[in-house]
Amino acid sequence: MACAESARWNTPAPAPELADCRTKCKAGRGWACLKSALSQVEGSPSPKQRTEAMKTFERACELGADAGCRQLAERHDTEDLGTASPATAQWASVRCPENAIHEHPCRLAGVVHERGWGTVANAAEAKRYYDRSCDIATRRCKSDQRSCAFANRVCAQAAQLAAAAH
Repeated sequence: MACAESARWNTPAPAPELADCRTKCKAGRGWACLKSALSQVEGSPSPKQRTEAMKTFERACELGADAGCRQLAERHDTEDLGTASPATAQWASVRCPENAIHEHPCRLAGVVHERGWGTVANAAEAKRYYDRSCDIATRRCKSDQRSCAFANRVCAQAAQLAAAAH
């Protein structure tokens, strides 16, 4: 069965679609990488499966699937998963310009600079990206309640960095 890019592209690939999603991921389709990674973490994955899933989320992020970046940032916040690649670090920073409209790449850029993934750790840069992500998520919160919880988390990260600097 073919890996479907559909309205439900951000859900795990059903077993019959998984092989095709993996093939499309290798061919450079970010959404297919995302579906593959979500399938890899479904249920109770082994440590090896989680590691493979993180690599696949990273590929999704690098290929432009913002949800892959979000998954990376959220999972690195809650699990000890090592570091992101320099390519992901660069991608997140590039995807968070002054006029960014998506909060997730900005949050990932904050994580990258805070932890020194693929770059030198820099708390001031991390805070700048967290602040930008916080601002975007707070604006979106007015029309999208799911963004409110995210806004609260990322704004708290920015405040923690500010407090640590003083």
